[in-house]
Amino acid sequence: MSELVIDRTREQWGLWPAWKLALRVGDDEDLSRLWVLEKTMRIGECIVRFGGIAAVGTRREHRLKGLASRVIDASNGLMTERGCDMGILFGIGDFYHRFGYGVVFPVSRLIVETKVLLRAPGQLKARAMKKTDAMAVRRLYNRLNRDRNASVVRPGGWSNFAMSQGFEKPGRAIVVEDTRGRVQGYATWQVRDEQFLVAEVGGTGNAAFASLGRALGERASRAKMTRAIFDLPKDDAFTDYCTPLGCEQRIAYPQNSDAMGRIIRLRPLMEKLLPELSKRSAGFRGRVSLRIETDVGAVGLGIDRNGVRVIRGGVLAVKMPQVMLTQLVMGYRSVADVASEPGVTMPKRAMPALDLLF
Repeated sequence: MSELVIDRTREQWGLWPAWKLALRVGDDEDLSRLWVLEKTMRIGECIVRFGGIAAVGTRREHRLKGLASRVIDASNGLMTERGCDMGILFGIGDFYHRFGYGVVFPVSRLIVETKVLLRAPGQLKARAMKKTDAMAVRRLYNRLNRDRNASVVRPGGWSNFAMSQGFEKPGRAIVVEDTRGRVQGYATWQVRDEQFLVAEVGGTGNAAFASLGRALGERASRAKMTRAIFDLPKDDAFTDYCTPLGCEQRIAYPQNSDAMGRIIRLRPLMEKLLPELSKRSAGFRGRVSLRIETDVGAVGLGIDRNGVRVIRGGVLAVKMPQVMLTQLVMGYRSVADVASEPGVTMPKRAMPALDLLF
C-alpha cells in the first residue's frame, strides 16, 4: 500500500465551522474519516471552546487496521491548533477510552405513555415551529440552560434543530404560544426505529409543559406509538412536571461509551474557568497552592479569599489522569470518588479546596 496521508478539509455544519479529517492513499476514497465541529459550551458561568467529534467511520474492508486511531489522534492536533480546550463525542463502547476520552454524562431517559400525555391540558396553542420562531426559541433555550453545565451555546443566527438524535436528519419541532403569539415553549422530536423520540423540551412553566406534552402525545398517537421517549437530564423541569402524571425514568452510567470528553489544552481551559472557580471558592479561609499534574501536562492554581488564579508551580501536588480531571470539570464525578482511584494522589491538605472547586 502507498503512503497514507491525512487530508484536512474546511467545511461548515450549519453555524459551526467544521473540519473533515480523512485518511487516504493518494486520490483514493477515504479509508477512514471524521469531522470536528468547533462549538462552545457552558461550564458554570464560563464559556469554553470544544471540538465535537462526529461521524467517525472506516470503510469495512479496512477496519481493524488501526486507521481510525490515526485519524482520532490527528483530531487532537487539529483541536489544539484551532484553540479548542476540550473534545466531546458520543462513542461506541470500549473504544474511545484508548484516546483519553471518559464518560461525562449519564444516559438519562424519561418514558411517558402516549395516553398520559393526551390527558395533559393543552391551554396554549401548539403548532409547527417556523423560521420566524428561531430567535425566540434560541433565546428561551439559552435562558433555560444558562446554569446547566456543558450545555451548548446557540449563537445568533441559529434557525433550526439541524441535528437530531442519531444525526440522520433534522428533527421536527413544535412551539406553544400564548394568546399574544409569544413563544412559551418548544420541543424537537422524530420517529426513528419505530420509536417516538423527543430530543429536547423547553418551557416557561407548567402551562407550557402541559401544552407541549399534549401536542407531543397527539403526534405520537398519529404515529401509532404507545409511548414517547424523552432524552432529558434527570433534573430537567419537564421531568418534574411529568412525575405526578405517571412516568418512568431510566438512568444508565456507561463505563466507556455514549457522551464522552477529554481535555485538549489544560492551562487555557483552567484560565477560562477562573471566574467560575473563584465563584465556587467564595468564602474560602486560608491560602492553598496546588499543582495539578496529569498525563497531558500540569497547571498550578492559587486559592485564597480573593479567588482562584493560575500560577507557576504549586506546593501541594495533586496527581490524576487527565480523564478524571475532565470528569471533575464536567461535574460527572466527585473529588471523594476520584480520590480513591488508582493513579490518583491527593494530599489531605488539598481536599477542602478541591471539594470547593469541583
